[in-house]
Amino acid sequence: MHLHLKKQKIMKKQNEEFEDIELSENQEKIEALTDKEKQTIQFIYDWLIKNRNYKEYDIDAEFKVDKILPLMKFVEHQEIMFNENDITQTLRFPIEQKNAKGETVKKITALTYRIRYQAYELNNYTRGINIQKEMNSYMDAQVGMLTGIGRSVIGKLYDVDHSLTRLIQSLYFL
Repeated sequence: MHLHLKKQKIMKKQNEEFEDIELSENQEKIEALTDKEKQTIQFIYDWLIKNRNYKEYDIDAEFKVDKILPLMKFVEHQEIMFNENDITQTLRFPIEQKNAKGETVKKITALTYRIRYQAYELNNYTRGINIQKEMNSYMDAQVGMLTGIGRSVIGKLYDVDHSLTRLIQSLYFL
């Protein structure tokens, strides 16, 4: 991906002179964040390093802008929580599972994403899905595998909740 570069003046600490350096568009977006927003980004970054075993070089400015930055407001409002052993997404519109009589037997109010998975598990959850023709089903199967909830139930999430699953899911696939 080609990033547009823009020159900015940055002060050198040693001799208080200005030096021209080039920051990418993504680096500029990160620099423009408030201190609170930078702390949230750093919190997610640290969580990924510790819990997903990512390396610092896995999480570059592009990763931060494309995958972490969109999560920021949801983390700040506690709709998405990065816990010690999982990620929890509180649903805005809980899903009710009903029996044949139409009675609610189970209400899903949150999705809990496990920290990691093994490749064969993803293969089992996505078996039989033609990724060329059924991309949404494939992605729902990925979320199902991460949460332990069937892809048919994931497919019943309301739009806002479903969109958040995509943001969280992106953290699992470099």
